[in-house]
Amino acid sequence: MSNENIEQFLKEHSDIVEAYILVNELKVYLNCKNDFQPSVTIKVYKNTILERQPYTFKLSHYIKTPAQAGVYIPSITSYDTEIMAIDQAIKSLTTFINSAIAEGYTASEDWLIPNQSWY
Repeated sequence: MSNENIEQFLKEHSDIVEAYILVNELKVYLNCKNDFQPSVTIKVYKNTILERQPYTFKLSHYIKTPAQAGVYIPSITSYDTEIMAIDQAIKSLTTFINSAIAEGYTASEDWLIPNQSWY
């Protein structure tokens, strides 16, 4: 069954209010300042009901640098296209990493905090 058929089935199913289809899972090595290249995984799902901003991302790790008061967990994760979702997932990490490095901190894998609800 193609994704289009599955989406239509889910939209029409009376017992389903909302559903997501995994459309991509990417392992990426981030290109940060000072040759720091941590690896994270990004999952991109497509909401089968919503037509506006149907693509949402989930990260294997969040970020907590010494320059931050707490762990950054993106609050906006839904976008119009799969590419936009992936781009924002990457930026949600690299922005904080590069900022901390620019402030003089030495990059560390310890800055990556595992997502406890990763599945």
